[in-house]
Amino acid sequence: MASAGEYDTFLESLKKQRDLLNAAIVALEAVRDAGVPLKGNPLTNGSASSGDIQNKKRNKPYVGLTFIESVTKVLSDSGKNMTTGEIMKAVIEGGFTTNSQNARNTFSTMLHKYSKNKNPPFKMVDRATWRIVD
Repeated sequence: MASAGEYDTFLESLKKQRDLLNAAIVALEAVRDAGVPLKGNPLTNGSASSGDIQNKKRNKPYVGLTFIESVTKVLSDSGKNMTTGEIMKAVIEGGFTTNSQNARNTFSTMLHKYSKNKNPPFKMVDRATWRIVD
């Protein structure tokens, strides 16, 4: 269990971040109130238009999806059986993120876990090979 000192250190760090965000908000509000026009999207360094965002979504179709959603989509989109490695490569290249130190083992474990659910969206058809359930 964390000590009170560890909580205090973490809380102090969060408070500093909050103070920086509050200062940034005040500065942006002042610029807005001064009538300075906004060019681009400030959250993307002013470079993203709605078209750019749509293109990123097309190029990174697995951003924001859960593991099971990403795997189901990649298998469905491919229309073929895929190995664990192929699935992992496709979803990560497609924007799915993981903090796993060993993504290959994590993907394998999760694929096995979800394939044993009632009405799984995919199933194992050979060693480390998967397909979408019809």
